[in-house]
Amino acid sequence: MRLHVFIFAIVFSFLISNLAMSVDWGILMIDLGKKDISQGILVLAPGADGVHEPDTVGGKDCRTIPRVPPGLNVGNHIYFNIDSTVIANKEKEDKLWIAVEYYDKPDVGSTGILMDYDDKGDAYPNNAFALTLPQAGRLINFEGTGEWKIAIIPITQAEFKQQGNGADFRFHIVPYMSGKFSVDRVWASNKEFKLADLMGVKAVSNSEKLAITWGKVKNSD
Repeated sequence: MRLHVFIFAIVFSFLISNLAMSVDWGILMIDLGKKDISQGILVLAPGADGVHEPDTVGGKDCRTIPRVPPGLNVGNHIYFNIDSTVIANKEKEDKLWIAVEYYDKPDVGSTGILMDYDDKGDAYPNNAFALTLPQAGRLINFEGTGEWKIAIIPITQAEFKQQGNGADFRFHIVPYMSGKFSVDRVWASNKEFKLADLMGVKAVSNSEKLAITWGKVKNSD
């Protein structure tokens, strides 16, 4: 093989490899309720500390993660996966954006919702979600508006291998075990998106100035 042909083959293979690793996911979504609508995101079935149930809250069909019953020493979570049949090599993407639609009316004593995710700094299986990561940037603080709102959380150093109880990421109440919370839609992408990119949503904050972007569901006309 001539040298220039050999070099071209190497460069071409490198470009194809990088292209395969950086395919645009688009915006994946799951709409939770009595019957989930999944478009690239899966919710794990209830079990162990992943307890959730269909509910209707604030006029929306959703999923509620209940308060932990007295006497138990583990909190309730809701676990999610990026569907590997839709997104191959998802573990290759380390910079992601996750959005969650949640009901902003906390129980007494609850202050927010925290997202944990499978990252490169984890120690599987004992610390698959690298729980020592700072909460800043992953914590959604309640404001008590009694409205459905959306938070967009950018994350880095992700490595989605489903190592945390078989999941890529999860949400739970803060403080741990302090109350119940409700979520409806969840979105994910490997490209940055804004609230305006999510159907039925309008921005209410300057997202360029926030680590977490906030919004509320657009009222029907």
